[in-house]
Amino acid sequence: TEEVGGARIYLKREDLNHTGAHKINNTLGQALLCKRMGKRRLIAETGAGQHGVPPRRRRRCLVSNARCSWAASTSTARRSTSTAWSFWGAKVRPVESGSGTLKDATNAALRDWVSTVRHTHYGIGSVVGPHPFPTIVRTFQSVIGLETLAQTQNLFGRAPDAAVACVGG
Repeated sequence: TEEVGGARIYLKREDLNHTGAHKINNTLGQALLCKRMGKRRLIAETGAGQHGVPPRRRRRCLVSNARCSWAASTSTARRSTSTAWSFWGAKVRPVESGSGTLKDATNAALRDWVSTVRHTHYGIGSVVGPHPFPTIVRTFQSVIGLETLAQTQNLFGRAPDAAVACVGG
């Protein structure tokens, strides 16, 4: 901290969550939204695999007899993360179109959703796609900032002078 004038610097480590990432925040909100809307099926997409495990874990707890599916990038579907999804009962569908990336997984999930919208909720995991998807993800992920504000006020009696956050999927 000497390089920045002696400032006290703190990190909020979302990677230490039980699911290994910040994705659980959005996932829980998406699962609750799915239940509230009376949908029987939850689908999602993933590129790196982080969004696959949390949705199924939350969904299993919140909605009985639910079916969950993921459109996964080709490389993710081959990794151990897809084994974890299967353990929780999810069906993993590797994306064969395009170059097999997150973009292609998102496109596959959107195609699935529009053809099954009556009983399916698309729990998109990243701030991508048409409105209202980016707004939904932003809203559910805002819990990180709200928690941080409450924690700093509890520890120091005031809000921090500055906060820096990453932006991305």
